[in-house]
Amino acid sequence: MTMAHDGRLVSFGTFELDLDAGVLHRYGRRVSLQEQPARILSLLVSRPGELVTREELRQLVWTNETFVEFDASLNAAITKVRRALGDSASAPRFIETVPKRGYRFLADVQGLPPAHGAVSGSSAVALPAAVADSPAASPPDVGRGRRTALPGVVAVTLLSAWLLSPGPARQSAAPVVRSLTVQPFELRAGEMHPNLGSELAVAIGRRLGRLHTLTVKPWPPGATADPRALSRELGVDARLSGAATRTGQQLAIALRIVSTDGERVLWEDAVEVPVSDLMWLESQIAQRVAAALDVPMSGKERAALARHMTESLEAYQWFLRGRLHFERRTGRDLREAIAAFERATASDPSYALAYAWVANSYVPLGYLSFAPPWETGPAVRAAGEKALLLDPGLAEAHLSLALALGFQERRWADAETEFHRALELDPNYATGHHWYAFFLQTLGRYDEAMVERRRALEIDPLTPMPSVGLSGLYWAMRQPDRALEALKRTLERDPRFWYARLGRGQALAELGRHQEALQEFLEAERAAPDSLMVRASVVDGLVATGDLRDARRRVAEAERLARSTYVSAFDLGLMRISLGDIDRAFDWLQRSCDNKEVRFASIGFHLGVDPLRQDPRFTELLACAGLPQSFARAGAAQTLR
Repeated sequence: MTMAHDGRLVSFGTFELDLDAGVLHRYGRRVSLQEQPARILSLLVSRPGELVTREELRQLVWTNETFVEFDASLNAAITKVRRALGDSASAPRFIETVPKRGYRFLADVQGLPPAHGAVSGSSAVALPAAVADSPAASPPDVGRGRRTALPGVVAVTLLSAWLLSPGPARQSAAPVVRSLTVQPFELRAGEMHPNLGSELAVAIGRRLGRLHTLTVKPWPPGATADPRALSRELGVDARLSGAATRTGQQLAIALRIVSTDGERVLWEDAVEVPVSDLMWLESQIAQRVAAALDVPMSGKERAALARHMTESLEAYQWFLRGRLHFERRTGRDLREAIAAFERATASDPSYALAYAWVANSYVPLGYLSFAPPWETGPAVRAAGEKALLLDPGLAEAHLSLALALGFQERRWADAETEFHRALELDPNYATGHHWYAFFLQTLGRYDEAMVERRRALEIDPLTPMPSVGLSGLYWAMRQPDRALEALKRTLERDPRFWYARLGRGQALAELGRHQEALQEFLEAERAAPDSLMVRASVVDGLVATGDLRDARRRVAEAERLARSTYVSAFDLGLMRISLGDIDRAFDWLQRSCDNKEVRFASIGFHLGVDPLRQDPRFTELLACAGLPQSFARAGAAQTLR
């Protein structure tokens, strides 16, 4: 086995290493290192961010003819390397242990020549000039310590079938790909988790999207339109798709990158892994795609791309189940999602991403008033902090903490620090920009909120929530015509999306089109019958159209329910405002503030509280939420400068 280097000196941190001689220096002074540890270090440094398996190290350092106690010898050699570097196994800066598999070099390495060979294996297809002629890194390991570019019969058969299937012919040249979308993978045969294909696409897209030289735009959830048209609408250079087949205990996935302009096949490959290695698949595919596209990466980016979030198949399967329930967003499904994510953390207590999703699931559970704030607030905070303890660099965890600090605890400055950290770690995190925009809107900083809204839409133009968020911002700024326009494409795609129906009704009501607004509210209620947020708007629509009897009946039912179970006090306050019962409205809103309901933070910009703004008690409510007193001005109108 030969190492991939040309003998030049390389540097990392304060060290220099001669890859040929295995000589290590620090500040110009030689660092003592024996031959075997030096050879191991040279191999690791020559492949930063990649997994180097124990078997590869055995072949390099201990020949088949030499009998030694391999595990003990390798562990001793790694210990000597770490000692020379001043590194720690528990908190590594240079060498990370991948349990039962091998090691990974974490630091950024300067002076390395490009690796060679984009795709290995006799069945590999030709790459375009932008890929095949470039010095792309060789494919990463797939499975346990073996290369599988196309090693097995399953993978060869699957890829061959795809290559022979009808479709655009492969081209020999293509433009450099710097923007990409990842289509949900097709599950062709065999028993697999129902949302494995969509979750692989999301996870691979999130990993690739963290690379600063590659833009990755999410595929719209549940999209059924022509993939070619969606790719053009997203405005990306290319589309990654995959087809998965399970045969026994093996899983094979055929991969394809197709250009948006002309539907040319730019790259094709296949990976085959044991089903027991499923949790590592997303990192393996992401590495292959980045290598094939020759995406420039730092050492840190390379290491992050290769990192596995869990080593437990059981934990990963529970995580998949949690994500499936989360996307449905009903109260029951959010509860099911939390239970599944918690099972994932029980299976793997070091699974930081699962803890982050426990927190992320409690956020809508509280905001949509499916659970009381005294349950959701502490849960978001605890799960977010646990995720950060395990992985301080996890953007999702910083976002969870930001939401808890801001909307629950009203520590707005501390929350903004966490928002900034999340977006610093992942500038292409559309959900992070979405929530930061809402945070800024809550504080009345509308111009800044608009910047974040547009950034979220730039990254994720077709997913419904960024457009709904933009509409809500225009509504808060009292620009209902623009609010309606922002929802147009979303409702064309998904006419039943209740949140968009609610937003459209609010904009129509602001325009005085109350009968149309009521119809939108009733449509939203049919789709989300348990949402008190929607019921409050229905009550407002009934009052505006003269049906006071039905409005009072609905309010009475909600208040009667509040005697025996949790009901959003904020929304009960809005209902009382609609009925003109101002004193009772203040009573409910004060209770909402005292309970630290998440939705109470909306009191500053919410148009439903306009009848209260001139009342001295309103300034007390603003103070309770820590919001600017400028919201007490009549109308609190804001316009985009």
